[in-house]
Amino acid sequence: MTYDVDVAVVGAGLSGLTTGYRLVRNGIDKIVVLEAKDRVGGRTLTTKVNGTILDAGATIISPAQQDILALADELGTRVTRSHHNRYVYLWQGERRIMRGVPQWATTPAVAGPWMRLLSGAAKLTRWQTPVMEIVGSITKLERLRRTVPPLEPWLATDATHLDAQSLQEWINRETAAGRGRQLLEYLFASYFSPKPTCVSLLYALHVLNTWGGLVGLFAAQSNTLRFDGGAQSLSLALADRLGERVRLGSAVRVVAEIDTGYSVQTQTDEFRANHVVVAVPPKNAIEFRPELPDGRRLLLDGWESVSALKINVVYAEPFWRRQKLAGAVSDLRAAPAVIDTSPGDGKGVLSSYVVVAPPDTPLGNEPTYYTDSTTRKEAVLSALEQQFGPQARDFEAYHETNWADVPFQGGCEGGLRPGVLTTARTTMATPVGGIHWAGVESAQRWAGWMNGAVEAGGRAAAEVLDAMRSR
Repeated sequence: MTYDVDVAVVGAGLSGLTTGYRLVRNGIDKIVVLEAKDRVGGRTLTTKVNGTILDAGATIISPAQQDILALADELGTRVTRSHHNRYVYLWQGERRIMRGVPQWATTPAVAGPWMRLLSGAAKLTRWQTPVMEIVGSITKLERLRRTVPPLEPWLATDATHLDAQSLQEWINRETAAGRGRQLLEYLFASYFSPKPTCVSLLYALHVLNTWGGLVGLFAAQSNTLRFDGGAQSLSLALADRLGERVRLGSAVRVVAEIDTGYSVQTQTDEFRANHVVVAVPPKNAIEFRPELPDGRRLLLDGWESVSALKINVVYAEPFWRRQKLAGAVSDLRAAPAVIDTSPGDGKGVLSSYVVVAPPDTPLGNEPTYYTDSTTRKEAVLSALEQQFGPQARDFEAYHETNWADVPFQGGCEGGLRPGVLTTARTTMATPVGGIHWAGVESAQRWAGWMNGAVEAGGRAAAEVLDAMRSR
């Protein structure tokens, strides 16, 4: 069947749905949102295990992430603040309790002095945590990112040099070998790539700018909010308002330029549109006719995606809260970062995000961890026991999702290889004619987070509206 629409949106993740919703709210009713999978939500996926709500994908947002908070408020989707702000810190067998970065420390007027205060404290303390050990490196990185124009990173004064080197090369040069360097590698591996050697320093600085720097990231991780009904509830609310405009099981195969605009083709249908918004991961199977410009193809070919597992362990109660704990950070690769994602029904849930990577990379595990579910489960429970105590063994349910196995998803986070940005001289957000780009990879605020998906979807909708008004 052939249909005529004003706008065809490819992808019904959080970003594509936001685009569709904003278009309809602005009077563009004749749209379609095409989704390859049999559900909406993209990297958000909420399920129930024995009646307990679990997020099998993205989970947390931050009070600083106003795009998604405003949308949630508009849709009546409730959020809940995390219970506490204290974390287990376990490194090389040494266990400490730490507080996260306070929200007030992320403002430009405070962040610099606060970092200098930490730097001084690092020199005085007898027990230098890895965070203290890398304060100097973080401060240097903060200064460096401020030299990079947020929307056009290739225009940085030293852009060619920054883009020619990998993030790992910079870490090796600026951070002394030891626990601090390892922590920095862990941090970046979970957001960019399990192989920091594959990610451009310039691209990393560009993404840091969308976060408000590393201090902004630390605060976002320390002061978290969650959706009462699970993260997918926001996508479900958007899809409910779009109704039959959302078509599931409609994998787009071709986007072709025609005399009247664009032909967007699935296996069974064709949608003729004046504008197209692509809101799917960079690594996809869509054929563009004619081929995309060289710069855009360089971005797609140069993208290194991350695959990961999301692990949830359910308990009769959140026993760790008796110690006012909200999670853990450790060098235990089976579950290196753990957060409290307990719902409001009295059950306790500990969640961990584990990157799929070779054992010689910062977050990699032995092959049997990924191939043998029994081995993996035992390793996870052992890590939780070391982080939270023997009660971590007394669980009610264990649930995991391997995002590498989710069709049409193309992994989780990712990054651009060295040399790509300065050669392409464009970003994931730059339109190509009447083709616009959403998706978290194109975000200009909080790339890699759910907020980034919402911001990118809203931006793409605004671009389309401006183009339609100017015709």
